[in-house]
Amino acid sequence: MEAIRKLRDQVAKQQQAVFKQFSGGIFGGSDNVAADENEFQQHQKIEKLYISTRAAKVATHFCLFIQLL
Repeated sequence: MEAIRKLRDQVAKQQQAVFKQFSGGIFGGSDNVAADENEFQQHQKIEKLYISTRAAKVATHFCLFIQLL
């Protein structure tokens, strides 16, 4: 159960970090090239968060499954 708790804490911290980054706004520049680059970087951050959150969720389910055996 401790491993599950640690995974949940890690995911929550990652989500908070991403939310803090987004609170400043998505677009940092006024021209389209800078805006496109910033949007692309934000998309990559969201994708990394999704992947890590999904991995933690799978690991949590796996730990629970192993405990049931």
